Amino acid sequence: MIKISNQKYIKNFVLIFSGLCLFIAIPLPLLVAKFVNTESYINKSILIKLNNFEHIDTKKYNTGFGRDKYIYHLQSDGVYYNLSYYIEKK
Repeated sequence: MIKISNQKYIKNFVLIFSGLCLFIAIPLPLLVAKFVNTESYINKSILIKLNNFEHIDTKKYNTGFGRDKYIYHLQSDGVYYNLSYYIEKK
C-alpha cells in the first residue's frame, strides 16, 4: 500500500476537478436549449396531451423580462381551464 505524505495535494486536486466539472455541467443545458426550438416542441406536446379538450383561444403576452407568456383557454365537459407557460426569447 502506498502512503501519501501530503494530503493537501489530493484535496486541492479534488477541489479543482469538481470545480471544473461544475463549470462544464452548469451551462450545458443552456447551450442545448439555445439550439432546440422549444416553442414548437411545447405547442406540439400540448396538442398531443390535451387532445380531448376544446381549444377556445390563445393569448400571447410580452412580460418584458426576455420571455413571452402564453395562455391557452380550453374547455372540457363544460369546465373552462387556463393553461399558461413561459418561453424564453432567443
